[in-house]
Amino acid sequence: MNVLNDLQQLRFKSVYFVTVSPVNEEVALSYGYTINNEQISLFNQQVLNNLSSNIKVIDAYDYLRYNGIETDDGLHYRSNTYQLWFQYMIDKISLDKKMKV
Repeated sequence: MNVLNDLQQLRFKSVYFVTVSPVNEEVALSYGYTINNEQISLFNQQVLNNLSSNIKVIDAYDYLRYNGIETDDGLHYRSNTYQLWFQYMIDKISLDKKMKV
């Protein structure tokens, strides 16, 4: 968290925190992964609670939970989910740039 806050003080024009994205717990467990969405959500919240107000947030966790994820192993996404996620980030950054004008 300090690293993100420090980046902002180095006068980067924009610093974004992209929340950790969700997993399909049932499938992930069948492959031996023990991470779950509650742990991810708690981590995201801890980071968000400690970010400088100047850090912008892209909430990939909620976006992908709402829009759904496709995965073979519960943890790594299929290409269509990565494309959806990537487009969401591009759209958020583009909107931020437009709002500054």
